[in-house]
Amino acid sequence: CQVVTIDGAQGLVSLQSLSPEDARKGAVGKTAVTLLGNQGSAARVIQCVEKGQGKKFTDSSFQGWFEKLDQ
Repeated sequence: CQVVTIDGAQGLVSLQSLSPEDARKGAVGKTAVTLLGNQGSAARVIQCVEKGQGKKFTDSSFQGWFEKLDQ
């Protein structure tokens, strides 16, 4: 899930869930890896996608960062 941390940074929370809705609920409060490589607590969710399902984040710059992170 693409999230915003309590400090206002964008980041990523990875988790397993039964549905994107469950992922959105579960991501808040989890530790996120930020775009700068730091960690922070997720305050709100921007978007969740299912890995391996061909779905992409709508924010193209975040998607590019995510793809590099996944390598």
